[in-house]
Amino acid sequence: MRPTLGSLLQGDVVLLDGAMGSALMARGMPPGTPPDLWNLERPAEVRAVHASYVAAGSIVVQTNTFGANPLALARHGLDGQAEEINRAGVRIARDAAGEDRLVAGDV
Repeated sequence: MRPTLGSLLQGDVVLLDGAMGSALMARGMPPGTPPDLWNLERPAEVRAVHASYVAAGSIVVQTNTFGANPLALARHGLDGQAEEINRAGVRIARDAAGEDRLVAGDV
């Protein structure tokens, strides 16, 4: 059963996941690539990073969407794909989180 934010805040420690960009770079993402683009191009790699944080005990999984806004994506000519990239990021995080963890949007 998925916890609620309120129930998590009642406890002592809430473990969130860690860095996404550097984890994707360790998996071969070239420097200068927006990590959010991998939600579309390499979703299995993004999911694997989320899964590694879940396996390490993260209670909250953050979406891979930190720079997935039209302004930031425009630098890469991707501003028209902001919604698609964000939706994919949420789907991937929800899939990796399972039913017993929360997913938080990362903006």
